[in-house]
Amino acid sequence: MLKNLVFLLILGAVSLNTQSQNVTFSPQTKVSILTCAPGAALYASFGHTSIRVVDPVKGIDWVYNYGIFNFNTPNFYVKFARGMLKYMVLYYPTDKFLYEYRGGKREVIEQQLNLTPAEKTRFLEILKDNYNDENKRYYMYDFFYNNCATQIRDILKREFNPTYPTPKKDSTFRDMLDVYIADQPWLDLGIDLILGLPADKKTDVLSQMFLPYYLYYNMSEWKKPNGEPLLGKPTHLVKGINTIDRPDPGFNQPLYMFWALFGIALASTFLIKSNRLKRVLDGFFLLITGFIGIFLLLMWFGTDHDATQRNLNSLWANPLYFYLAFAVWRNRRIKFTFGMMLMVTSLLLASWSFFPQKFHYSLIPIFLLMIVRSIDHLFLSKRLH
Repeated sequence: MLKNLVFLLILGAVSLNTQSQNVTFSPQTKVSILTCAPGAALYASFGHTSIRVVDPVKGIDWVYNYGIFNFNTPNFYVKFARGMLKYMVLYYPTDKFLYEYRGGKREVIEQQLNLTPAEKTRFLEILKDNYNDENKRYYMYDFFYNNCATQIRDILKREFNPTYPTPKKDSTFRDMLDVYIADQPWLDLGIDLILGLPADKKTDVLSQMFLPYYLYYNMSEWKKPNGEPLLGKPTHLVKGINTIDRPDPGFNQPLYMFWALFGIALASTFLIKSNRLKRVLDGFFLLITGFIGIFLLLMWFGTDHDATQRNLNSLWANPLYFYLAFAVWRNRRIKFTFGMMLMVTSLLLASWSFFPQKFHYSLIPIFLLMIVRSIDHLFLSKRLH
């Protein structure tokens, strides 16, 4: 979904100029929607959508790409991290656009828009206007609501007022992402950790189209007001293998690793006799958990990413634990720290199936670990508080 500008700069395909596009397209021009398969890289995990314009009379074969950002933007990394980076639409030769997909054997599907001459002229003018007007060329990216797929969806919906089917599944945004990253367990965990309550909102047919392939499947059923299909039958510009060759993670996935960690914690509860050593080990666990909580809090209050707001992972990954780790090392605030931990994690486990935010399944052994260590400190270990 995120088209990385580095690719285009390496190929020498794009010049980030701001000159207006004043070309006049011939009546023989054809306009189509391109849907691109996901790739192995993180930025390509969810696919991509673009618009292709072919004018055989004038020798034009361009792609209008709404997923471009400029590395020369002042304070680029700060703006990117805080969700304040503007994306833009650029046009460039189709061959350059397809280079990445051919090299990675990633499927690219083309569907020609079924437009009357008047509709096609208006649509081409919209594309030119979106590029020529800086207020339209640049837009504030949002993962769920304003990306390469939703930009194209909104243009088609606004201009052609199509009818569209009801959703085939009653899914949340988080459920839809899980389909794409189920074979990448650590990435799956990371995304589930960083996304807050907005990711658990139920989607309707329009909001599901934030993912390029969902846009493709839905657009294939769109009808114009006169009953004609908006898009033609799909053809392949690039025939992909449609599978990403990833190594079998084996034991190296969070669920297995966290169950092993829970087993070690459970054994240490009964085998380690030194209360001081237990405090040292638990202090490190609190430090890591608290650091995760601080990061989630920064993504909540320190950025404009709507998807990371109201993140209830900060209940179990409490930022206070970072401070309390040092208190535990000094044998202080033991009852407060582990009393709070026991209460919160027990409630989260008890409400797992109906809690408003869906937690990653691999966190179950982490919650159990926290409960076991809390019970040890509160009821099993003999210490003076």
